[in-house]
Amino acid sequence: MSDLFSGAGKSTTAQLFAKEHGHVYYEADCFMNLLNPYISLDVPEPSLAQMDQKCITGYSRESLTTIFQGMDEFPKLMECKEYDVELMKTWYSEMAKDILKEKNKFGGSWAVAQAVPSREFRETIRKVLGDQCIFVILNLSEETNAKRLDGRHADMDEETKKGILTMMQAMYKLYEPAGEDEDNAVDVEIGPEMDKAAVAKAVLEKVSKYL
Repeated sequence: MSDLFSGAGKSTTAQLFAKEHGHVYYEADCFMNLLNPYISLDVPEPSLAQMDQKCITGYSRESLTTIFQGMDEFPKLMECKEYDVELMKTWYSEMAKDILKEKNKFGGSWAVAQAVPSREFRETIRKVLGDQCIFVILNLSEETNAKRLDGRHADMDEETKKGILTMMQAMYKLYEPAGEDEDNAVDVEIGPEMDKAAVAKAVLEKVSKYL
């Protein structure tokens, strides 16, 4: 389970784990948007490719209500505004149930990409997935954020990129690192010169003791 905010590399890292280590890559942002969470392993930007995924059906009325409520609440979290914590805990629990259902169906090791900002939310997910769930918190400096933003959105004007970077830095403060007493959670520091392979290697080194 990857735990980090937008632009940190969670989707790319999960995709690499699938391509190089045989994991199943589940893009959890798709759950919120009722889209197929299994993105092709060949796309260069998996997080951007999710909007090309097909819609899926079969959700219960209760699940749909939770998902739609989460869609209304999640932007408040991302914009650093006051939000309903209990509602978001219900949303993360519903997402975890879908992951567990799919994992029981297909088996294997999984790499899940999703932003989970707090230890409280991680504990909510653990109640569903149990000890098999390992959280990886990717930590980026402002310099690293700026470089990644340049690479992903090179066509943006500088003023727009500056605004996005400011928002990302504000969001960064919301995300709690792994606690020293927190089981199955690791922090990975991402430097500005680290490429996709280097990030995946750093993550693998951190989680290898759990595998």
